[in-house]
Amino acid sequence: MGTTVTCPTLRYNPAVVAEAFATMSHLYPNRVFPGVGSGEALAAGKNPANMPVLVEQYVGVGDQKAAEQAGEFRCFGPKPFKNLYNVPSPVEIQKQAEDGTPMEEVLKSRAIGTSPEVHIEKMHELFESGATIVDVHSGQPDQARVIDFYGSHVLPKVRVG
Repeated sequence: MGTTVTCPTLRYNPAVVAEAFATMSHLYPNRVFPGVGSGEALAAGKNPANMPVLVEQYVGVGDQKAAEQAGEFRCFGPKPFKNLYNVPSPVEIQKQAEDGTPMEEVLKSRAIGTSPEVHIEKMHELFESGATIVDVHSGQPDQARVIDFYGSHVLPKVRVG
């Protein structure tokens, strides 16, 4: 488990996020804070073909009602780069996303259920598509349940490579 890059396009103005990362780099000079794009990677002499491929996957451990409850907090996911990328207010982003994205669209690509097989199949699908790292997200209030479920029932069954 680990952290990923805070996406400035979904909740906060990119300038605010850049300023926060700049501040963090001054406060913690020996830490690396990710945020390199492909242009920077090429300039640094890295070959993108050899770099890890990270994908984010939203999941719901529970029934449809629990998934919908969690989906309310991440309803901007399906359309972030269509019209939400330049909205300066996180409150307005949430409102526009709620108004413009039906819940079935929010949930359609998520692994949802209490059956480990549903989640295992989704993880295998992602790795077979070329992902080398899958960052699992859940907006559910009971994060301990999701972590325990994945740690006990999903991750031991997912083999990569």
